[in-house]
Amino acid sequence: MRRLAPNWSGAAREQTLADAKECFSDPRVLDAALGYYRDTSPGAGLQNLTTPALVAGGTTDIIHREAFERSGEAFDGECEVMIAEGAGHWPHREQQSQFEQRLLGFLARAP
Repeated sequence: MRRLAPNWSGAAREQTLADAKECFSDPRVLDAALGYYRDTSPGAGLQNLTTPALVAGGTTDIIHREAFERSGEAFDGECEVMIAEGAGHWPHREQQSQFEQRLLGFLARAP
């Protein structure tokens, strides 16, 4: 779990990690989370998404930056990608003000 946010420190990080561990200790929650990722992964027979999206990732995320940058391939609608410098898997927590600014701008442009 600590690999998810290697540059984030402090009490909020420790509490977030503890909460995530507790949540995923329930096999039903873990199964649902994995099912979500399996069901939304690109594959045969899936159509592109038409809703606008803001995809956020970080430069130290365990998911490679290129995967985020290619997110637009899965959308027929608008897809904006934000890569937060120094953030890991939770850019909304690790770079909160940058994320909030980007999200508010995205929402302001939403139909």
